[in-house]
Amino acid sequence: MTLRRAPTVAREWGVSDALLYNLMTMNLAVMFTIPLLVSLAFFPAGSLPIAILIAGLFCCAEAAVYAFLASSMPRSGGDYYFQSRLVSPAAGTVFVFTAVVLGGALWMAIAGWFAARVAVGPLLYVLSSLSGSPGLRDAAAFVQSGPGVLVMSLLVIAWSALVNYWGMRVYALLQRACWLIGGAALVVAALLVAALGPDAVGDGAPYREALGAARSLGFGAAPGPGTVTSTLWLVPVAAFSLIYPAWSVQQAGEVRRADSLRAQTIVILGAEAVTVVLSAGVLALVLALVDRRALAAAAYLFFEAPESLPVPTLPFFWYFLDGRWPGAVVALALCALFNAWFWMWVPDVTLAATRVVESMSSDRSLPRVLGRLRGRRRAPVPAILFFSAVCVVPALLFAFSDLWRLTLSVTLLNVPAFAATCGAAAALPFVDRELYRESTAAPFELFGVPLLTWCGAAFVLFTAFLAWRFVADDALALGLDRWVLPVSIGGAYAVSAVLYRVVRRLRRGQEGQELEIVYRPITGDR
Repeated sequence: MTLRRAPTVAREWGVSDALLYNLMTMNLAVMFTIPLLVSLAFFPAGSLPIAILIAGLFCCAEAAVYAFLASSMPRSGGDYYFQSRLVSPAAGTVFVFTAVVLGGALWMAIAGWFAARVAVGPLLYVLSSLSGSPGLRDAAAFVQSGPGVLVMSLLVIAWSALVNYWGMRVYALLQRACWLIGGAALVVAALLVAALGPDAVGDGAPYREALGAARSLGFGAAPGPGTVTSTLWLVPVAAFSLIYPAWSVQQAGEVRRADSLRAQTIVILGAEAVTVVLSAGVLALVLALVDRRALAAAAYLFFEAPESLPVPTLPFFWYFLDGRWPGAVVALALCALFNAWFWMWVPDVTLAATRVVESMSSDRSLPRVLGRLRGRRRAPVPAILFFSAVCVVPALLFAFSDLWRLTLSVTLLNVPAFAATCGAAAALPFVDRELYRESTAAPFELFGVPLLTWCGAAFVLFTAFLAWRFVADDALALGLDRWVLPVSIGGAYAVSAVLYRVVRRLRRGQEGQELEIVYRPITGDR
């Protein structure tokens, strides 16, 4: 097993590009849309900003583990590479193929729904409200319908494939541009909302109508848990975004200085810290300026009775649709923010998934053809096409059903893979001391125990808490029947387990050797 040897692929990204990539993966505009609505609708007494700080503390421990591992083994394939070497090829295949490839396909279906409901649909509705155009209003209604969600899903899949085909250099340029546009829009929106306040921006009529409709459905009739309990129950909601600080490890072999602990600390731990502080701060500002009860009623209708919504778009925009230009500027700035960060968020999923597929192909855990690089850009075209094809199936299901309500529960599909990596890292100092001594984590201890062990164990315990809450709390299912979650997650892991067994049997038949030989450490190569 090789530690910290230069990869053979071109290193197209700098440290800043990898940092922006991780920040985009957890970005405030997209990844906290549903959590904010959930917190208001089902945990109105809780504090989402405090829940973000609590979840962020444990996710910083996760980020520290990944910074140590990525700087010690800077290989594309990330979690798959770590687990297949530190645990077993079975663990790498089952956990990581499930989380990053099958989970990535599920994420792309969610992204199609987000495109319709968070990015394109609200933009068209805002433009129709400001211009009075019935054509734009009809377009907004279509985009948010079942066929429209399917069109958006296919567009998202195609766009993500195209950006990844263009290569890492173009990807980085597009990412920088979108960050600048979204960042400027966020500043404009925040300053205007802070200066104008909710009373100056709109008369609140849609919210009053939503409050009446929600009360007729039972909103607020039964007292919920208190502030402390509600905030603790919000921690899994906050973790929905914050568990992804190390998404860049899936293509670590294409990042310059990937074998530097300092660089990986900036890229991974730095991304987590910035996201936690920015998200907690911005959401605290938003919640301080709006009528929380009215917005909570609108959020409740969004989940429980969307046909009763007085305005057919996300409740965030209702304050700004009275036609007055200060409010219109805020609405347009929010649309620019959501779209700029959304359209460079979705290619992150394809990039990570294709690098895992490519790595698995190189290890012969998948057919070798999937790992071939094509064209002048040396893009993994077969892997991109394979992943894009897998994405079509959940996209069809999400477009014409309520499966978008699995959005929060996808956490439970992804987090076991991250916990498996963190658990393997926590045990490394005790099960392979020689390998641990060569890692970048070796010099760091706390009370005589390796820091790697402390951080890895903390995140594994946090994962157990998340799993308990998702199993026990009906609110996190967003109205889906409880059987849907275990069937979906169990089915995905079963597919990966069957894949591992089939590939192993085929390789043994074709090459007369066990697949584990591919992963065996070579003496003197450490």
